[in-house]
Amino acid sequence: PGENGQLKPFLDFRAKGGMLWTAIFSPYHNSILTVGGRDARLWNDVTARQVMAFHPHGVVASAAFSPDGKWLVTGSWDNSAKIWNTQTGQAEKKLEQKHNGYVNTVRYSPDGKRILTSSDDGTSKIWDATSGDIQMSLEQPNTHVKSAIFSPDGSQIVTASNDKTLVMWDAKAGKKLKTFTGHEWPIREVAYSHNGKRLISGSEDNTAIIWEIDTGKKTVLAGHTAPVASVVFSPDDSRAFTASDDGTAKLWDTDSGKEILTLSSHAQGVTSVDFSPNGRFVATGSQDGQAILWLTVDWKNKAPQVVQLNR
Repeated sequence: PGENGQLKPFLDFRAKGGMLWTAIFSPYHNSILTVGGRDARLWNDVTARQVMAFHPHGVVASAAFSPDGKWLVTGSWDNSAKIWNTQTGQAEKKLEQKHNGYVNTVRYSPDGKRILTSSDDGTSKIWDATSGDIQMSLEQPNTHVKSAIFSPDGSQIVTASNDKTLVMWDAKAGKKLKTFTGHEWPIREVAYSHNGKRLISGSEDNTAIIWEIDTGKKTVLAGHTAPVASVVFSPDDSRAFTASDDGTAKLWDTDSGKEILTLSSHAQGVTSVDFSPNGRFVATGSQDGQAILWLTVDWKNKAPQVVQLNR
C-alpha cells in the first residue's frame, strides 16, 4: 500500500496490439487474463510474465473462467464463443449455433455446468458447458443485450440492455421475474453482490446504481464524467469499484454510496475492473493497452476520503 492507506500501481501488463477490453483474475491460479484485439493472454500476477496466449476468433469482447479455473470461455465479435483448456491453451469446443450479432459477455454458471452469453441480437443464450448445445434463449427484441450474469446460487439471470433496464429471469424456466428501471441511458454492465442481495449496474449516463433486489431501493453512484464500463463488488460486498471511459476507476462504500478513492493511472478509458478472489488485489484494464494490478489495503477502519492517485 502507498502512504495514508492509498492504492498504488503494483504491476503493469502491456498488451500487444493496442486496446485492452478486460483484465480478470483466475479463480485459483496465480494469474490474470487480459483480453484485447484478437488475443486473450494469461499472465503470472506476481512477475507479470506471460504464461499462455489464446488466439480465438474475431475480435475478443469478453472472457470468463469456469469456477474451477480449468476452462476459459471467450466471446467474440464474429458472433461466436469458444471453450478453451487453460492447461493446454487449446480450443476444445466452439458454441456453433451462433448469435446473429456481436457476443458482448460470456459467463459460467456457479456450478460450472452452463455458459451464458449476451448479444447485440437482443438475446441471451444458455449453453451446456460440456456438450456446447444450446439450452435456452432469453429474448429481448429491439434492443442490444450488453451484459448477462448468473446469481451466486445460479437460480436467476440478470441482463443489462441498451433499453436502459435490467431484467431478472428465472434461470430454469426462462421467465421474466422483475425489471429494474432508473438509468437514463443504455446500461453497459451489471454485477451481483456475493451475498445475492444487491446488483450494481454501470451506464452510459455516467453513473452506477446499486440496487436492493428485494425492495428495489436505488443508491446512485455519481462522480464519473463519462460512461461507466465495468462494475464489481469486493469479496465482502462492503465496497464496489467502477471503471469509466473518463480514464479512472473509483472505489465506493456500498452502504452510503460515498466515493472513497479514485485511481487515475491510465491514459485512456478504463474498460474493466476486477477484484482478486482474496480481495488483496484489484486489476484495471484500459483502452491504453495496459492492465494495472493494484495492491489493496484494509479500508474498513478508515474514514472515507477521496484520494487522487497518479502513476
